[in-house]
Amino acid sequence: MDKNGEFSTTTDTFLNVNAVDFSDYTLAVSAVGTQGQTTATSTKTVSVATIPIAINEIAWMGTEGSFSDEWMELKNNTNHTINLSNWHLSSDDGTPEIALSGSIKPYGFVLLERTDDTTITDITADIIYTGSLKNSGEIIRLAYASSTLDQTPAGSWAAGSNTESYDRKTMERIDPRGAGDNPVNWATWGSTVEFIGNGYGQDEYEEDVFILGTPKAR
Repeated sequence: MDKNGEFSTTTDTFLNVNAVDFSDYTLAVSAVGTQGQTTATSTKTVSVATIPIAINEIAWMGTEGSFSDEWMELKNNTNHTINLSNWHLSSDDGTPEIALSGSIKPYGFVLLERTDDTTITDITADIIYTGSLKNSGEIIRLAYASSTLDQTPAGSWAAGSNTESYDRKTMERIDPRGAGDNPVNWATWGSTVEFIGNGYGQDEYEEDVFILGTPKAR
């Protein structure tokens, strides 16, 4: 047994291999008979990631332009391009229910905008969806097929600001590889690092306003 150059032997018919999270492995196996005869080597490359894609940012409160200008962001936690077919992003109450499409680049982001691509005027949305988020809070789940791989905390939103129209700040993930259902792993934009943002929207007078968040950026 060869695991990334680390060799081991066994007489058992199976072998448990410990793998570190967010790591890539090349595994090679061959069998040796009692007379020294050796089989061909079988090789398999394995990528291990408990949260390959994370729900990274949520504008559940909309933007200064409109409370309905909601958007969400996903982040690829791996160094692989991931095909988004069979991935779903959904709320426990059934709205929104989003079948993802396309792909996400290594360590890249996917921007989802509600209804149309006018929420963030200088950044093109990757996916357009329908269905609003409750301001009181709800659980958003990211699943591959029927397996949930990430989710937001239960109860009210763990972060974000909606006190005034000009103070609609997003809910940002602190550690994309840390547990998404842990409220402590979320923060309101601007509460940890001031004056770092990305993107523009439009207010009711169709004037540019700064997005209080970081769509498609760290």
